[in-house]
Amino acid sequence: MEREEFTGHADGLWDVDIAQLFGAPMSHGGNEPPMAWAHGKPPPPRRDPVYEELPNSTGLSNQDISYERKKSRAKITRVEVNAGFDDLLAALRLPNSRKNSRAKIIQYACERIRALESENERLKQQLNATPVHHTAVATTSAPTSLQPNGTTMLWIPCSITPLVSQPPPRLVQLPKAAIPFNKKPRKTSKTVMATTSSSNLMALVDTCPHVLRFFDGVMLTRIAQSCSEWKRLIVDGKLAYLWEALIQQRWRIPKDEVLLLTRSFTAMYHKWKYLDQSMLLPRGAFTMDESVVAMGRAKGVDLWGVLARRSNSRTTRSVWRDGALSVMQIVELRLVVQNMSSQPVSPTLVSIGVHPFQVLDASYGGHFQPRWIAVNGVKCSIADDSVVLHHMDFGVVSVYVSCPHIEFEEVFLSSARMIQMHCGRGTGSVSIEAQFFNPNREVELGKHHA
Repeated sequence: MEREEFTGHADGLWDVDIAQLFGAPMSHGGNEPPMAWAHGKPPPPRRDPVYEELPNSTGLSNQDISYERKKSRAKITRVEVNAGFDDLLAALRLPNSRKNSRAKIIQYACERIRALESENERLKQQLNATPVHHTAVATTSAPTSLQPNGTTMLWIPCSITPLVSQPPPRLVQLPKAAIPFNKKPRKTSKTVMATTSSSNLMALVDTCPHVLRFFDGVMLTRIAQSCSEWKRLIVDGKLAYLWEALIQQRWRIPKDEVLLLTRSFTAMYHKWKYLDQSMLLPRGAFTMDESVVAMGRAKGVDLWGVLARRSNSRTTRSVWRDGALSVMQIVELRLVVQNMSSQPVSPTLVSIGVHPFQVLDASYGGHFQPRWIAVNGVKCSIADDSVVLHHMDFGVVSVYVSCPHIEFEEVFLSSARMIQMHCGRGTGSVSIEAQFFNPNREVELGKHHA
């Protein structure tokens, strides 16, 4: 082994003259031998560079020295964070100027993530819609006229020189009876899902996890499904505070009660996912300890049907109409609407229908007219379509349904089929349908308030 191989590890150990080491007398005085560390003597004490740089360090107290050390470490951390932002600027192809503040850089990075996710979904749909063909045999040169056929092909260049130099194999004829013929099943091509590799944005999220606050729970769940690395980062226990805040914001649950929800799940991410799948009713006015009889969701809008039960469970009410008092069978339903999409929605009260019954309008009196009775958990009284629900906002609409010849509420629930509502969103509209529960099975209402 040559001498240069040890220069990076020995720090001048091989520069000592061997003859000088054998010929030097044993010194017992104050001079330290050249290799004192080899005889078991402790190395000299390590010096603190931060302590040495301080002016008049001998006159400073321990508190001042600790403060200066913290300042030095904070400076190092600040330099590393600035370097990370410089890398992110390079990845995003943004100019490094004073106008590009950190908030703008993070906002632009989030917009790029949303654009990449939409592009990924578009490519997935295009890949699934394209018919699958058989992969052609790869040659030594990549064909230029080959068009993409909907499958993922891997071209590996290989040399054909050994194949040409070898003699052609001899053909041996065997009797036909000795050749078994087994028809192999046709192999189907597998669709390779697109994955997201590690990037500077991943490093930024590791350095500053607060970037994920720009996303809601639905968006974070979709990002976690893109690749295993994002899933590991988002499901990490260090982000439990983020999922806890999302639970409080969506379902209006106090912080001390979040841990009591779904005790079978310890991670906050799994708690949020379970509550989203079970469609927990957000807490607020007219939604506390109520009986949910119907639920449904469509295009980011959730709809619940809550029955306003009476003490005697009867549907008979007195209605004053056209100057006369009449007796009718009426049931009050409270419809809870929550917007989970990115665009604001405006529910239309006139479009509400409860099939196969009739919803009462203003002709039966102002008391039976459909109206908003709560918005974001606060009581109100609004009889028009001026209410606009933004992201994670929810409201409660009170409607009265006429059910002739039905005297009890349970009979009404067994006859009702569906609740329908239309909401305006941008230039279009969204139709939400909430199916009533099957009356033949016992509905576990406790899971919505557990």
